[in-house]
Amino acid sequence: MSVVVASVPERRLENMRVVGYVRGSPVQPSPGRDAPEERIRALAAVRGWEVVTVIHDGAARGFDPAGDGLATALGVLARDADALAVTTLDDLTASSARVADLLEQFEHNGWVLVLADGGADLLRSAQEMIRDLRASRDADRRRTISARTREAIERKRAAGGRVGGPRRCPDAVLDRVLQLRAAGARQAEIAEAMNEAGLPTPGGGTRWWPSHVSRLLQTQDAQTRSGRPS
Repeated sequence: MSVVVASVPERRLENMRVVGYVRGSPVQPSPGRDAPEERIRALAAVRGWEVVTVIHDGAARGFDPAGDGLATALGVLARDADALAVTTLDDLTASSARVADLLEQFEHNGWVLVLADGGADLLRSAQEMIRDLRASRDADRRRTISARTREAIERKRAAGGRVGGPRRCPDAVLDRVLQLRAAGARQAEIAEAMNEAGLPTPGGGTRWWPSHVSRLLQTQDAQTRSGRPS
């Protein structure tokens, strides 16, 4: 079953000029199957499409350097064709982020992407595929940013640097909380003692709660002054 990934009227799919793109070996298909180029050409013959050219990329399956083969195919598509035909979405690129970018490019230029070996799970509109792939790409980017941020914080802490914004709690207030904690006072008891002493909260408030004490004890300054590792 072939799948056409494009938000175009069905009439646009008639008499198309197609560029074929094949990754990996063009002459060693899976057992019992035709070579990718043969499958693309057979589909074009059935649909009445003209195959402008079929470009073979030497990149091995699973290795995607965004190499010259795909760039060449897209160049021919932009100049002299209506559609790009591949056997499967994996043959287009191994990167989900790259697929999302490519589908957006196809949508922007009004190009058609044909998957010669489609399936029921790919019978979705281009917008749906772009949405799902973009979400996956953005999630990967957020995880990468989060990991890099954690690494930067750990490096700064290891070097003795301060992490986070400037502390608003006066030294005298922090020292008093640490003294009470060292004496075995619970967070609720510390908050009560701070209220009785009329000392301001770290944010400048007048009423202490156990949560104020908990957050203050978790700060880098509190852990450093108490001799615990930050």
